[in-house]
Amino acid sequence: MSLLFKTTCRQGEIKITEITIGVFSFGQTLWQAPWTTITGIEYQSGPMQTVTLAIHSTQGDYTVNMILRRQFDELCTHLPGVIVTETVTSLKPRFWYHDETKLTHIETYETEKDVQRDVESAYQHGWQIQGQIAQVGQISGSKIIAGAILAGPVGAMIGAIRGKGKITITFVRSSEWIAQHPRP
Repeated sequence: MSLLFKTTCRQGEIKITEITIGVFSFGQTLWQAPWTTITGIEYQSGPMQTVTLAIHSTQGDYTVNMILRRQFDELCTHLPGVIVTETVTSLKPRFWYHDETKLTHIETYETEKDVQRDVESAYQHGWQIQGQIAQVGQISGSKIIAGAILAGPVGAMIGAIRGKGKITITFVRSSEWIAQHPRP
């Protein structure tokens, strides 16, 4: 039986012959079925131009992890008539300030650098600091003034941070963001 298609995946290799489709690792068959029994393929996009597949057949299902997207597209051409569907899932946002379901957030920081990074990013995503910053440590008057000159009131609060204490900040959504994102 001649080999029509072969590519690598996380488990090893996926191969299609004139009769079968299968996943193999170091000469061992992990899963195999006649390609005529394939009833559908679901895929989900992954990192670095890869996809994860769920191959459905009348003889059982099998998941293939991390196949290159271009190889997946070629694989599909060797399975005529098979229904291919994309599975879209809602992933948890990478950073808290990306989560559009939240209206408030409390964060505790160890360093000034972490505070600066989050305040700037949060502001770009419709957040503002509520009230005051709770801090254990010292406050620098000159840094308050410098921060205010450079970045306004938020800069003043960030400029105040000094010492080895932890900084706790309460963030809330800005009124502009709330107006642009009405709740059902």
